[in-house]
Amino acid sequence: SSTRWTICKHIAPVPRNAQSLPRELSHRAQRIARIKHGAPVRSCWRGSFCGQDRDQTTWSPLSPGDRFFYASDMIMHEPDTSRSIRSVCAGTTGTGSMHPEHRYGSRLPTLLWVLLSRRWVDGVPVHFFAIDHRDGLVLFDTGLDPAVSNDPRGYLGSALGVFLLNRLFRWQIGPEDNVTDQLTQMGHDVNSVRKVVFSHLHFDHTGCIEHLLHAQLLAPRREWQALIEPNAERNWYLRQHVERPGAQWTLFDMAPCDDPDVAPFGASFDVMGDHSIVLLPTPGHSAGSVSMLLRSAGMPPILLIADLAFELDMLTADHLPGVGEDFEAMRDSYARVRALRERLPGLVILPSHDMETATRLAEALPA
Repeated sequence: SSTRWTICKHIAPVPRNAQSLPRELSHRAQRIARIKHGAPVRSCWRGSFCGQDRDQTTWSPLSPGDRFFYASDMIMHEPDTSRSIRSVCAGTTGTGSMHPEHRYGSRLPTLLWVLLSRRWVDGVPVHFFAIDHRDGLVLFDTGLDPAVSNDPRGYLGSALGVFLLNRLFRWQIGPEDNVTDQLTQMGHDVNSVRKVVFSHLHFDHTGCIEHLLHAQLLAPRREWQALIEPNAERNWYLRQHVERPGAQWTLFDMAPCDDPDVAPFGASFDVMGDHSIVLLPTPGHSAGSVSMLLRSAGMPPILLIADLAFELDMLTADHLPGVGEDFEAMRDSYARVRALRERLPGLVILPSHDMETATRLAEALPA
């Protein structure tokens, strides 16, 4: 069967005799330019290669705005990201307050500010994201379970957990602040969810898994290892609410890839098999944390970074928060995300607990 490729000639205009183009390209491959996603298209043609012979080719015009890329002197397969994502929405499972030492960092020992701080940053959202892909609805995290607020002792299972939770957070969560009701407000049915990808397995990203037992649940293998360690609840991994009977868990590892856009990360995981939803390793907040890169025609590239940074400005300024499993890894992940932004101009970066995330997403997407 023929394989679909995209060819872009470095010189213009395209010869009037299109049949001469394949032969010219085969002899002058070094003049093929690498064009980034979204670059304007002028003198380009699309063809189908039959087998390995470049001269056995049929050609048709390539429409302006088509998405494609090249690498130096070799032709690469085009990721099938055109019109693959219909919409991206942010759901909010309540808001909370947290200490500024927690959010922005402090020179004080952690236990000291946890016990003694009387200052709070209010209005912190707890977001999850719904991606309407042509092959099914995909979620990135599920946010909080309202039981954290209305029955903390029953949800956490220990008085010590409740004490520490109340020292770290103040919640404003209503009964409607759950993944199912939030999806309904977006116009989605929770039963239509095909896949749920978890950035990491902390309790504020894994709420209400029992609503999603019909879906494939994907988690980084390193995060699952943290979940099942003894006393994992001390690091806010609540195994009893994640390892639900009937849940269809798939643990994934990153693999090397040839996508030049994500080269700074060295590896990735393709969720849907068409390069439109790609997971990238961004450790720091936790050892196995991942971010989700969204690429599709009709929208700018979007990077969902979960808790890598609590605010976009912190990532831009290399400002570390007050908590994290590995600050050196976090700083390295910051740098990789900034490098990705250089490779993908217009990249929209969305943290899960940034007060501006919902607004930035709404402004970035077409009405």
